[in-house]
Formats: sequence, C-alpha cells, structure tokens
Amino acid sequence: MFQYQTRPYYDVPRPSELDPMNQHKAEYDRAFRLFRRQRTRGLINRIWSKITSKCCCLMHLSKVADSFSHSGGSYKGIKPVQIDRIQGSENRTTDLDNQFHPLREGARDRWMRISVLMMVGEPLPAVELIQVGDDYFVRDGHHRISAARALGLKHIDAEVTAWQPQNHELSLAG
Repeated sequence: MFQYQTRPYYDVPRPSELDPMNQHKAEYDRAFRLFRRQRTRGLINRIWSKITSKCCCLMHLSKVADSFSHSGGSYKGIKPVQIDRIQGSENRTTDLDNQFHPLREGARDRWMRISVLMMVGEPLPAVELIQVGDDYFVRDGHHRISAARALGLKHIDAEVTAWQPQNHELSLAG
C-alpha cells in the first residue's frame, strides 16, 4: 500500500516562511502575464522610436539639473504623486522606457514580486522622487512605479525632495 509519513513539528514551515508566490498563485500568474505584456510594449516602443527618430528613453535628471539648485533641496514629505508626472530618473534611464515599461528580462523576478504585493494590498515603502519644476524624477522605486503603472494605478505614495531654480541674477550681483 502506500506509506504515510509524518514530519516532525519543527520541520513544518511557519506561515511567514512560506513563499508568497505559492500563497498567491493567481496573482503570480497575472503578474507574469503583465510583465510579458509590459516588456513587449517596451520593445515595440523602442522599435517605434527608431522608426520615428524620437527617443523613448527616460529623461536623465542631469539634463535638467544644471538650471536647478540641488544642494540638498527642500524636503516636501510623503504625499501621493500622479504617476503621469514622473518623467525621468536620477540614474536608471536604460532599464525602463519613458512609459516605465521594463526593457530588461533580468528585472522580471523583482518586478513580479512587487506586482504581486501590490495586487494583494501589501504596504510598500514610498518611492523617492525629486521634484524639478512640475516634473518628478525617480531616485528610488523604479520597479514600484513600473508595476503600479502597469496595474492601472494613477497615484503612488512618494517621499519628495524639491529642487528650486537657481537665481542667476543673485549670483551675478554678489
């Protein structure tokens, strides 16, 4: 017949040790399909940019940083930010396109974990953004923004630091 084996109680994994992907199989499957779709859209966006000669890359913060004072900036706190106003990145402009579609397959596992956590309502840390004028640039939280956008969220909680325009007249007068 078949043998019934018992495992000692200390060998049974605790709920906190279980893989969250096994607990949320439907969400994991949805996240996988969503990542594939977003990655495909990113590749199509790249091809379209080659055809139209328009850049589809995230704007790099250094392109606008020269006209703004960024010695620490002023801390604005944690607040909801409209995802469509996030225009670029401080340092990760090659990992995502300007629509925050993932461009690298290596981002899949992290992107999917974040997606699943968002789907099941787990709290995630606020992303870190730098506000330059009316636009925002990502310091930390690229995958969270990408997943939130793919899931159709319009706002994301962000810890915001604002950079102010430099006043060139004051520096010339001194």
